[in-house]
Amino acid sequence: MPPPLPPHEIRVLVIDDHPLFRRGVLQLLASTPHFKTVGEADTGDDGIVQALELKPDLILLDLNMK
Repeated sequence: MPPPLPPHEIRVLVIDDHPLFRRGVLQLLASTPHFKTVGEADTGDDGIVQALELKPDLILLDLNMK
């Protein structure tokens, strides 16, 4: 049995340089309870800025980006 979900929303930042893939991830997160997308970025530099400003609980990051 999976562990219970936390009682609050999980704030997510998505960082990926492929717009179509990023859109798909954002749509999937939007349809999943307890996840709230707080930001998205298409570059690593923009992702760092947003991560520092937004302080998300979770960052989904494309590992093959600069």
